[in-house]
Amino acid sequence: MGRSSPDETAFINLAYVPSNEELYLGLIASLAGFGLAPVAALHDPGSDPQLSRIYRLIEESSISFHDLSYVSLDPPSPRTPRFNMPFELGLAVAIALSANRRHRWFLLDKVAHRAAKSLSDISGVNVQIHDGRAASVLKAVSNALARQSQRPTLEQLTKIYTDVAAKTEQLKSQGWSDIFLQSPFRDIRLVAAFSARTHVPGLRRYLPSQPKRGRKKSSKR
Repeated sequence: MGRSSPDETAFINLAYVPSNEELYLGLIASLAGFGLAPVAALHDPGSDPQLSRIYRLIEESSISFHDLSYVSLDPPSPRTPRFNMPFELGLAVAIALSANRRHRWFLLDKVAHRAAKSLSDISGVNVQIHDGRAASVLKAVSNALARQSQRPTLEQLTKIYTDVAAKTEQLKSQGWSDIFLQSPFRDIRLVAAFSARTHVPGLRRYLPSQPKRGRKKSSKR
C-alpha cells in the first residue's frame, strides 16, 4: 500500500542490553502498528555527533517512549548506573515545551511508583508498567496511545511482533550477534512496517496531536 507522505517517527529510549530484547522489539512492532516509524539513537560512526543526533531525532519525532526500568550497575569497571535514559527523557520534555510543541512523550517502567520516587519532577505523569516481556510491552504502548482514532488490536500487534522476532532470529543466524546496531535495526524496522500494513487493515499514518494553546485572558470592562 503506497503512502503519499513519509511516516511520522517515534523515538525509542531504552538501555541497549540483551535483557531488553523483547522490550526493544515490542516497541518497534507496536509503534509500527500505530502507523509510526521507530527511530533510535543507536551507535552510528558515520553520522553527526551523538548528542546532536539524539536531539534531532527527538525534535523531528511526533512522540517518544522512554523506558526507565534499567537501574542496574554496568559490570565493566568502574561500575556505574546508566544515566542516558533519564537524560534523553529530559531532552524530550524540553523539546515538547519549546522546539516541537506537538511532541508527546511517554514513560515506561517495570515497577509501579518507582519512577515518581527517583524522579519526583514527573510526579503525576502516568507511567506505563510492563514486565519486560513482549505481551506486556504491546499492552503498555496500546494503553499510552489509547486516545488515537486508529487503534490496532493486541492480536494484530502480536502478529507484527511475531514477524519482527522471526526477522531478528534470521539476522542472528546471519552473524548479527548484536541487534542494537543501525543495520539490523533498519532491517527489523522495514519488516515491522511491512507486517503492520499486512496485519492492520486500512493502516494510516499516525496523526500527531496539535500543540496546546494557552487560554486568552478575558479583558475586564
